[in-house]
Amino acid sequence: MAMLTVRKLPEEMHRALRVRAILEEAVRPESRVRLGSLLADLSRQAKLTDEDFAAFAQRETTAA
Repeated sequence: MAMLTVRKLPEEMHRALRVRAILEEAVRPESRVRLGSLLADLSRQAKLTDEDFAAFAQRETTAA
């Protein structure tokens, strides 16, 4: 992580930046969630077959 030194920063601003950094660290996921991997996991859990995917593809090409 990069480090930056700022001189004569008001204490209130320093405190606000520290709190923001702590909050950001707390809500940031430990690892990046990749959409493709997430969808693949969901399809495995749902036990979708190649025929299911073919039906989805056919449905997408038909006009509504």
